[in-house]
Amino acid sequence: MKVSAEEREANHKKIIATAATALREHGINGIGVDGIMQRAGFTAGGFYSHFQSKEGLIAEALKYSFEKAGDNLNAVAQKTRGDRLNALVSEYLSAEARDHPGSSCVTSAVGCEVRNRSTEVRKIFSAGIEDVVEMIASYIPNGTRSEKRARAVAAVSALTGALMVARGVHEKELSDEILRSTRSILLKVLNGSD
Repeated sequence: MKVSAEEREANHKKIIATAATALREHGINGIGVDGIMQRAGFTAGGFYSHFQSKEGLIAEALKYSFEKAGDNLNAVAQKTRGDRLNALVSEYLSAEARDHPGSSCVTSAVGCEVRNRSTEVRKIFSAGIEDVVEMIASYIPNGTRSEKRARAVAAVSALTGALMVARGVHEKELSDEILRSTRSILLKVLNGSD
């Protein structure tokens, strides 16, 4: 059965969104094309009518993930009338984000795997990180532009690393401590009171 151009585009977007969630839940190497297509409700045979390779799907899923992350960060910041940095850091380093990676940050899920991917995937990852750094820098209340950028770069690294480590440790108490301590110290650094 032939599908319309609109249906094909909707199917394409569904596969990308499904892949983005799968990447956050399992990492790049944790799920294959067959698993992604099955989760999206399609047969594996239809994959190549949408993408030339798994690498192409990863690239599109990463781009989609960073766009959604930017939207989510902006939404968190906008709903907060007070301290936007506190809201962003608290949401990112929450038990909810730790326990539900499928709806959390892609960086902490795939950051270690991206270095072994294609130039296209690495460029998309770099652009996504750059956008997040710029967004966080724009929320920092004091300092020169270069000081704000340096704090934002450190923040992205600390946020990503803390969430990844908090997910990896076995003991819940240690995991909670990682999230809590990183939140506390990071907010001091971002606000320039370090």
